[in-house]
Amino acid sequence: MKCLALKFSRVLIICLIQIAITASIINAKPGVYIFGVVPQYNAQVIHEIWQPILGILSKKTVTIQY
Repeated sequence: MKCLALKFSRVLIICLIQIAITASIINAKPGVYIFGVVPQYNAQVIHEIWQPILGILSKKTVTIQY
C-alpha cells in the first residue's frame, strides 16, 4: 500500500509541475523566454551550477525571467 501511495504522490507532483509550466507559458509575454530548473539538488548547488549559464544568457539576450 505504501508503494502505491508513493507512486501516486510522484505522479501528482509531476502533474502539478506540468500545470505550473503550462500556466507560465500561457502568461508569457511575446519575446520573453521563461527558464526553469528542476530541483535535483539543494538550492545552493542549483544556484552554483546554473548561475554562470544564466549570466551568459542574460548578456546575450534581451530578457530572462527565472
